[in-house]
Amino acid sequence: MVQQRMTISRFLPILLVCLAGCDSPTDNGGVICPAWIQRAIEVDVTDASTGLPIARDAKGIVRDGTFADSLRVVGWRGLPPNDTATTLGAALGRRGTYDVYIERAGYQPWAQMGVTPHVGACGLETKHLQAALARQP
Repeated sequence: MVQQRMTISRFLPILLVCLAGCDSPTDNGGVICPAWIQRAIEVDVTDASTGLPIARDAKGIVRDGTFADSLRVVGWRGLPPNDTATTLGAALGRRGTYDVYIERAGYQPWAQMGVTPHVGACGLETKHLQAALARQP
């Protein structure tokens, strides 16, 4: 087996990308920002009576005025093929005040209005919500 020697020059492009999240590493009071964009909203979807995740078959949307974005599965527990969807997310990198709606067959609709994610030193910070869906009678 041939071993390759790791040098700083191989990691320099990655380091530069990581630091590119802010205009300069000290623009934000010395905070070094990540180089990825945060979702505005993430929702852990569970069955209200069991507490078990039920995000896989849930559908949802976030709205801010005329803007709308579908909630998609963004979080899982376990490994495929036995993984379980736990979290839905939407509105990548977009600031706003959102109304969040979730539906799933066999459950009562869930909604939370007026959700505003915090904007910190590095930009948008994901607002994490918990949706415990009650079964339909």
